[in-house]
Amino acid sequence: MARIISTIVILLMLFNTTDCAYSSAPPPSYGPNDELGVLAHGLGRSDWAMWKFAQRLKKTNYKVCLLDYATIGESVASVLAQTTKQINECVINAPKVHFVGHSLGGLVIKSIPTKSST
Repeated sequence: MARIISTIVILLMLFNTTDCAYSSAPPPSYGPNDELGVLAHGLGRSDWAMWKFAQRLKKTNYKVCLLDYATIGESVASVLAQTTKQINECVINAPKVHFVGHSLGGLVIKSIPTKSST
């Protein structure tokens, strides 16, 4: 039983390691030709739902930011506040950004204010 628990803890630590800039880490640095993929999961999910896709993007030399936000029992305003902060920290200085969202993640992305609307 202890072995199973330790395996789960190790897996949680590995899955939680992403290239996101929304942690306490300094903003990511990008080269002039780098492309960033920002991945937003759907309702009732976490960043784990997009983890495999993120790994595939990384293998093709994309920088990746996995958004992680609570969805169940959260207000729309709360979700948007969480994601807006994460997105702003991820995309700072990124020369080219691609957004990919599943279900609710697509709505989160669609709600991002554009430069023309600010």
